[in-house]
Amino acid sequence: MLEQSLRELEIIQDQFGQAAGWLYLGRLREEEAEFALAQGHYNQALECFEKSALPEYACDARAGLARCQLRRGKITQAAAIARQVWAALGEQEGKGMEFPILAYHTCAQVFIDAQELAAAKEVLTAGHRVLVEGVSRIKDPAWRAIYLEQVAENRALLESWQKYSQEE
Repeated sequence: MLEQSLRELEIIQDQFGQAAGWLYLGRLREEEAEFALAQGHYNQALECFEKSALPEYACDARAGLARCQLRRGKITQAAAIARQVWAALGEQEGKGMEFPILAYHTCAQVFIDAQELAAAKEVLTAGHRVLVEGVSRIKDPAWRAIYLEQVAENRALLESWQKYSQEE
């Protein structure tokens, strides 16, 4: 359905819709462990978002590229992309992004795998702060728990933060 919608969005020349479609198709292929396909979709999304001057969404696409490189064992390339994502997160704290917590966790995971533990801790601390600020706006305790425990990237960031914030 995503592929069909992309064809239709191209016909009506909806640049943002196309870019978002490529981003979500990248996430789908990534979840299916089809990292080469996902990387191509993220590249398409990145190109569209950059043409549309949407740097926050371009950051989401870059984070996807970093994850794909990491999953393909290309740690040096993943780290180079993660540094770009981390620089953008440092400026905007994920505001305007589709998947900000996933981007923080991506950077941290790449830095951990690249043995850049000081950078990983810095990213995890910042991501934890953004996550806690977000969850503080949820009034219902049950919904807060769901947000922290059942949203995969939120749970993963918390687990990584707990593990690495304790290490010296």
